[in-house]
Amino acid sequence: MKPTVEKVVSIAVLVIGSILASGIIAEGSGGMTWQGTIWGMLSALTYTTFIFLSSSVEKDTPVVQKSALFTTGGMITVFILSPPTELLHIPVLMEIAPYGFYLGLLGVVLPPILFTIGMPHIGPGLGTILTSAELPIAVILSALVLTEHVSTTQWLGVVLILGGIIAGNLKIAKTKIKPAYLEKESTF
Repeated sequence: MKPTVEKVVSIAVLVIGSILASGIIAEGSGGMTWQGTIWGMLSALTYTTFIFLSSSVEKDTPVVQKSALFTTGGMITVFILSPPTELLHIPVLMEIAPYGFYLGLLGVVLPPILFTIGMPHIGPGLGTILTSAELPIAVILSALVLTEHVSTTQWLGVVLILGGIIAGNLKIAKTKIKPAYLEKESTF
């Protein structure tokens, strides 16, 4: 499948907007390390795999079952990489328990269910573009709820990301205009 011009422009705007919104330019990058690059590439690989699997594999599987499989696989991976030994201490467990239900519902249960419902309908290409709304929401909420300072370049990045999302969703009507010499009937 050949990418359309609109999709390529949308992705370019999203990348530029993400760089600006993340605050790398405003705060300075602090240097790149090979470890960070590898972890970032692995993150991109797993994220892309998740989007592909959500949109194309086992479309007839019930949403809750599919979501439960994805969530369980993620939990097993996290527990292998970072065992939750802190949860074995009762005082720590009691401190975080009130937040666990809300974080579990809003961060672990609901997103995969909604993602699994939506991805087969919109496809992986548009799904990737729409998921880029996460960074603007984080920046907006950090400014509104946490009253953190957001620089002008970060706001510009948010606007670019939102513009890229809109551009990725627009269908530009392509009109075919006949050249003037084709409109005249031939007198031959």
